[in-house]
Amino acid sequence: MGIAMESVVVELMQPADLMEAAVVLSRAFAYRPVSRALSEKRRLDRERRLTAVHRLMLGRLPGQTLVARKGQRIVGAMRIVQWPQCQISPRQGLLMLPLMLGIKRGASLHWLMVRYVWWRHDPRQSHWHIDPLGVEPDLQGRGIGSQLLGRFCELADEASLAGYLETDTPENIRLYQRFGFLATGKASIMGSTDWFMWRSATEGNRPAHNCISG
Repeated sequence: MGIAMESVVVELMQPADLMEAAVVLSRAFAYRPVSRALSEKRRLDRERRLTAVHRLMLGRLPGQTLVARKGQRIVGAMRIVQWPQCQISPRQGLLMLPLMLGIKRGASLHWLMVRYVWWRHDPRQSHWHIDPLGVEPDLQGRGIGSQLLGRFCELADEASLAGYLETDTPENIRLYQRFGFLATGKASIMGSTDWFMWRSATEGNRPAHNCISG
């Protein structure tokens, strides 16, 4: 018997939603490789550190955030940013360094290395970038991520823009492929592997990217 699909409303995040959306993302990413570097200790400690990072990303960096709402509860969130503002440049990374140092010194190096590799692989052509997308752990696998991705594709197609994302979770590659994303490269970053995925603005339009296979 299949798992029931959750019915959600996908809409733009409002200022009052910032903290709740950041908490949802922190729980969604608590066990991802890049997140484990923030804390080897308790899950709640890791989520607290991640919430601070995501609150800064959603509230102060360029882009807009879509949330999936089930009733009054936010159950998923997705930040999208248009190129060339989509990657945290080395200069922006340095501006965020005081926060990262306040979280954990070792995590700061890991986080900056990941962001640098992502920045170096980012396609140098117009696109919308997903960074990040997350769903509440207890509701994952019920179509919420698919509904967020579907809305992203609608917006990208309306604007005739390509889409791009990174993932360090092999299981997610098949999901993104269902929405037209293709893996264009990968890189090993401090013990984990990240895949870079591209969705063309029009069918048959291959990306002119600078991804480096690893």
